[in-house]
Amino acid sequence: MAEPIGFLIYTFLFAGLALARYFVVGDRGAQRALRRAAVVPIAEVKDGQLVKVIGYLRPLGPAAGPPLQAPLSGEPCAGYRVVVDRRERPDELAAFEEQRLADFLVVDASGKARVDVRAAQLVLPGRRGDGPGRAARELGFLRAHGLGDGSGASLRVLVLAEALLRADDRVAVLGVARWEPDPSPDWSQAGNPRQTPLRLVLSAPPGKQLLIGEAGDVPKKPSSAGSSCGDDPKKPSSGGGGPRKPG
Repeated sequence: MAEPIGFLIYTFLFAGLALARYFVVGDRGAQRALRRAAVVPIAEVKDGQLVKVIGYLRPLGPAAGPPLQAPLSGEPCAGYRVVVDRRERPDELAAFEEQRLADFLVVDASGKARVDVRAAQLVLPGRRGDGPGRAARELGFLRAHGLGDGSGASLRVLVLAEALLRADDRVAVLGVARWEPDPSPDWSQAGNPRQTPLRLVLSAPPGKQLLIGEAGDVPKKPSSAGSSCGDDPKKPSSGGGGPRKPG
């Protein structure tokens, strides 16, 4: 009986290590997927395509409500992710994570797309800060989530990092594209007033997550129209929400 019991214990330990490794490297897998996907200009995206676009983040505007406020830095943002780790065991599963996102627009030189964040993963490096009031906000965050002992000693045991999505950030978004009637069309951009303008929406693939990360140095799909992938945020959008539906 000793050998089967030993085998079972070994099996459970191996499964536990594998599970821990899955959680630890999950974001790395998402970063890898985001980095390897080729970039497609927004105006060339096809309906139903799993696609990565790169552009500049634009808030939806006052009608969508006030921006989120990051809990540690206090900055207004379109999204944040806070990770709490143990100082002595940073390679283990994070002690706590919180993510909040709001829908936004991503704009490149060829058009714009709305990003539906209902099933999204923020793939950004977390950063620590030391600005005024940071320690107090970190303690407040820990207390609000029942982490640590509620005293300043908690910050000697736990380390907090925050990743932000801000207006004008250059971002990469990997998701499924959907062209749909624009509920608030800009008729001045419509080439054919008899045809309802469309807008592009990027959302999560079925059973998976939409990925949002840094643009970085990524492979680009050659554009037959010669359009760029949004390197200049001041360029006017020529095709976003336009009346035509790509083939």
